[in-house]
Amino acid sequence: MAAQASAISSIHVATAPSFGHPHAPADASYSYEEYSESSGVENLLSGTATAANTTTVPQSQKQIVFATLDDPEYSAIAFWVNVFILVLILVSTAVFCVSSLPQYVEDTPSSLVWLEIVCVGVFTIEYVTKLLTCDNVWQFVKGPMNIVDLAAILPFYIELALSGNNLGSFAVIRVVRLTRVFRLFKLSKYSKGFGLVTQALMASLDALGLLVFLFLLAVVFFSSGLYYAELSESTYDDAQQRWIRSDGKVSPFQSIPACFWWSVVTMTTVGYGDHVPLSTAGRLVASVTMISGVLLISFPITVIGSNFAKGKSAETLAYLDSEQKQVIKSLAEVHAVLEVLHTKQHNINLVVRALQARLHQAGHLT
Repeated sequence: MAAQASAISSIHVATAPSFGHPHAPADASYSYEEYSESSGVENLLSGTATAANTTTVPQSQKQIVFATLDDPEYSAIAFWVNVFILVLILVSTAVFCVSSLPQYVEDTPSSLVWLEIVCVGVFTIEYVTKLLTCDNVWQFVKGPMNIVDLAAILPFYIELALSGNNLGSFAVIRVVRLTRVFRLFKLSKYSKGFGLVTQALMASLDALGLLVFLFLLAVVFFSSGLYYAELSESTYDDAQQRWIRSDGKVSPFQSIPACFWWSVVTMTTVGYGDHVPLSTAGRLVASVTMISGVLLISFPITVIGSNFAKGKSAETLAYLDSEQKQVIKSLAEVHAVLEVLHTKQHNINLVVRALQARLHQAGHLT
């Protein structure tokens, strides 16, 4: 019996194929005493199992606060904080527009003033908090969207300082008020489409530069053509020092620079109709100008559209890559769970064998 108990106490456990866990080999031989010392069988027998340790990387409070204000997708709190900021942007924009009504130019209602103060106060707190909690102050300050945030709140304090110095009647304060419109650009932070448009425009700078160059050349060229075409049916009045048309009215095309406005309006196919050529030659020049303008503007628009499509494709690929990484992470978590289960199975087998050994030693099993 003693020999049998000794044989049983030398435990040989054959388990399912290992998933690679370093403490769960597919075929291992342990004695009960060795396993008790290395794996804590006594704790298992007493019903106290040791849970697997999980390690999480803690974030600092500064990083949490910054992410809450900067990223609406960081958490539920971040989402509602950014929704609140978005509502204030819309309110401040509405106040800016309403305050331009003629009856409010000299006497702004106190309700609009207090709404403006509250909105600017919240924007200021948001900017200062992000400035104090960012990882790199210089990188934060020179960020495009952070420059927009600063431009959205700075005019209020400049206007306040100018008003305190009795400079409110000067035109400069009206220019400062105009800069409040930069608050609209704060909305771009909540739109991924705006980011794509910005990227497409940045990638198309060469095409846009070429457009400006060719457009200026075309304006000068067609303005010159229209000027000389209209002279064919106009006479110069020495007394007025003006070109007079055949209908007796002063010609709007007094010089080549005076034709620039007409060229821009015609080439962009806006056609206000405030300046209209009357001569046959002038109308022929106008027709060529219209067609040339459509062709000239269409070329860079094609390039911008192509760059926008590339940006959209890159965004889609990035999203798919993110989803793929998430799937791989999930599979890794499942793999880790299977490893833990395999280890538990191995431990349970050892505990059962140990119990059998004890029962044999006690004479309860034959």
